[in-house]
Order: sequence, then C-alpha cells, then structure tokens
Amino acid sequence: MKIIIIGAGKVGCQIAKTLSSESHDVILIEKDNTVRQSAQNSLDVLTILGKGANVHTLEESGIKQADMLIAVTNSDKANILACMTAKQYSVPKKVARIRNIEYIHNNALSREQLGIDFVINPEIATAKQIVKLLKSPINVAQAESFAGGKMQLLELKIEEDFSFINQRLKDIKFEYPILVAAIFRKDKIIIPDGEEKIVLGDNLYVLIEKDNLLHLKEFYKLIHPQAVTPIRLGDKVISEDVIRNITGFFFLYILIFVICTFIMSLLRLDILSAMASVAATLGNVGPGLGLVGPAQNYAFIPPLGKITLILCMLLGRLEIYTVLILVVPEFWRK
Repeated sequence: MKIIIIGAGKVGCQIAKTLSSESHDVILIEKDNTVRQSAQNSLDVLTILGKGANVHTLEESGIKQADMLIAVTNSDKANILACMTAKQYSVPKKVARIRNIEYIHNNALSREQLGIDFVINPEIATAKQIVKLLKSPINVAQAESFAGGKMQLLELKIEEDFSFINQRLKDIKFEYPILVAAIFRKDKIIIPDGEEKIVLGDNLYVLIEKDNLLHLKEFYKLIHPQAVTPIRLGDKVISEDVIRNITGFFFLYILIFVICTFIMSLLRLDILSAMASVAATLGNVGPGLGLVGPAQNYAFIPPLGKITLILCMLLGRLEIYTVLILVVPEFWRK
C-alpha cells in the first residue's frame, strides 16, 4: 500500500516506522525542515518538506495513487483539511488525529462529510484505558484486550507485600483459569513453566477470560492478604454508608429479638414458644411454634407479653428504623 503520513512528530514517526517495516510504501510530509531531516535520518521512508494540507505538496507526494492518508500533526484543522483534500482525490482511507472533541461530535458536519474514515483522539484513548484499569478488581499497571475483547492481558508488578514471592507457579492455586503468560525480569522476557518462581520486582503478564475478570478478587487476596477490598454487587461498589446501615439494622434486629424473647421467657413461656412468638410478630408471619402454633392462639399470654408482641408487630410492619426515629429528639426539632 502507498501511505502518506502528514506530521513527523513522535506519533507520525512511530506510525511511519511500523508501516515501513511491513513493506508499505510510506511518504512522510513535514513542514519543519529540522524535524523532517531528523525523520529522514532515522527512518527508511521518503520525506517531503511542506504543509500537508497544501494541494501542491500532496500532489508531489503522489496523492492520486495513495491508498491511505494519515494526518497526525498538532493542528486539528490542518488534519481535517488534509482529509477533506484527500477525499477530493478519492483516497480510499483517511485517518485524522483530532484532539478537540467538539470536532468529533459536531452535528453540523459528519465525519463522512469531512472525509475522515477514522479518528485518533489521544485523550479519549487515555480515558478508555483509565476506565479499563479502574474496572479491574485488582491493581494493574496495564490492561489489554484480545480475541475481540474476550480475553484480558494484565500486567502486575510484584511488590514487597505480595504473598507468593519465591513461590513456584505450579504451587499457586486459583479457582478460575489464570495463565501467567510471561514474566519481565531484569530487562528480559521469560516464558515461564510451572517450576518458575515469582521474584520481587517481577512484572507478571496474566491472561484471563473477560467473564472471569471479576473473580480475580481471590488473586488480589493472594497478592495482598492484609488488604481490605470493597464489597461489590455486580459491577457496582457498595458504599461504606450502605454497609454500615445494613450491619446496624442486622444487629438491631437481633438485639430486639433477644430482648423480647427474654421478656416472654420471664412470663413462663418455654424457650421455643417465646422465640416463636417474637419471630412470628416481629416478622409478621402469623402463627408460630409450640404454645403459639397454628392450632393455638395468643389469648393466654399475660398483658405484658401482649404489649411486647404488639411492639414487635409495629416494629416489623412499619420497619425498625421508621419506628425508632419517632423517639429521636432531632426528628421532632426539624
């Protein structure tokens, strides 16, 4: 393929180097002669001095025979203009580097009208990578997708608090399939077998199916056995306030159950009947067990016991927090 690249910065030079190594015919256009000369000396490509949006410069580079144009200068407008010009010459594929997202989401002109087939936006690409890392349940240095997103390759840096330092890979057991594909150690790549040991300072490249990504919590616990990890429901983190409220409700419910059961037992009910009467009224389920079973009733219970069970019914039917808030002075002040 004949490919014209506009802009000999770091991005342009890297693209030119990669494409030329794959035997493509690459022409690099740069308006700064010093930058162009530097690229000429370091790359095996043809360089042309000029502005990438200039018609004469594009014709000199052979725009009429080009299969692709890649505009990656620092100017969004120049990149867009270059693609629009390439469209007039019927270049099949046109790629533009655009930093300002307003150009991308502009409703007045679509990418097709601008002549752009593919947009490169460094900020969006970086944001997506950050989101990908944040979604991982463990701390990773890098995350890459493979096989159409079905596989994830994670880079893990081995630090001092990792629990499996100096352990052989075959001795580390996981519930879900996890493959340590490579180890980067002292500027060398190691393809490990089961006998390979994890050493402080290693970078592990771990391959895992995307469906099992959430199960890497067990991997995290192996890495950081003393760490406190957030509780998740699906892919959402449960906040500390919610956990605190649920825990408080649970212990409050148990406390009320124990106190009321103790009161009922003092009224000469056997322990089964006392617990059943409190559970039935607090849970609003009707009949209980023992003396308050399905074939019995609550008529024999002394007045204090009936008052206790009525309070249990109110707490159960109206919710514990709703009833208790009525006795909080702050509620009435508001």
